[in-house]
Amino acid sequence: GILSVDNRLSRRPITDRELDHLMLVSQVLGNALEISKARVALAQSEERFRQVAENSGEWLWELGPDGVYTYCSPVVQQILGFKPEEVAGKRLLDWVTDEDRPRMAAEFARAFSDKTALSRVIHHQVHKDGFHAALETTGLPIVDAGGRLIGYRGTHRDVTREKDLEMQLRHSQKIEAIGRLAGGIAH
Repeated sequence: GILSVDNRLSRRPITDRELDHLMLVSQVLGNALEISKARVALAQSEERFRQVAENSGEWLWELGPDGVYTYCSPVVQQILGFKPEEVAGKRLLDWVTDEDRPRMAAEFARAFSDKTALSRVIHHQVHKDGFHAALETTGLPIVDAGGRLIGYRGTHRDVTREKDLEMQLRHSQKIEAIGRLAGGIAH
């Protein structure tokens, strides 16, 4: 913006002190405009993130350094049947099935100690209705300016259907192989 001041009515020169005050006012107004622009940009960015988080189809999450969920996107309700606020504040390992918990605990302990990415780690979590949902987890460490680990940010992707189809395919391949073997023996 432009701040324009003139002295056409008084026809007297603007003093140095008045000019200093006008410059100060213009700087304050300029800063206020910049802050206003930044707030609008932040609101747009937050809205963009919210839309992505709600429509991605993947459960976006953040963990604190203790492995506790600090953020869960609304997609968690589609995947596990729980509302985000029911999951946030609890440890990731609390949701992992008993069979997968030791392996996941080791995987997360290694990643947290080495500050390394988690890449396509498959595990099962317990749905609200009791069945096991297969999830593919990917995450990146969040570190502060001093290099200290402050958590992880990532996604859980529901791969339950894919895993079920893989199992059905393997089963049908076994049946086919048994059929061929039996056919070969019969001849």
